[in-house]
Amino acid sequence: MEEEPPTTGLAARDDLCSALPSLPIVLRGGALFWPPTAHESLRALALGPDVSHVASGDVLADVLTDLRLTLPSRAADGLALFFDDLLSRAQARGWFAEVVPNLACLLLRLPALLEDHYAKAGHGASEL
Repeated sequence: MEEEPPTTGLAARDDLCSALPSLPIVLRGGALFWPPTAHESLRALALGPDVSHVASGDVLADVLTDLRLTLPSRAADGLALFFDDLLSRAQARGWFAEVVPNLACLLLRLPALLEDHYAKAGHGASEL
């Protein structure tokens, strides 16, 4: 019977591996990645509403639903209410032009930030 090679790098981190099922990223080949579809959606969001076409609560809800199919329907209703009814059009436009792209940029960096954290933390530390 052939012995499997020892697990190394991020795949050897029990603390990371136990958290991965709760994260929207995947460990592949010793590196963390966004799934391709999520990555493309986040890249479009990061470029702002002219590229992503996200300029209303309804469209943002559609994008979030695509990113996370488990998004409760009440969350979509809440986004539409907040962005389309409660905020002024100018406030919503500012949010979609500034906040959404910056959030997407941060989310795109999550795999690298986690890799960096676990590389610096060593094998004994498990806190973020």
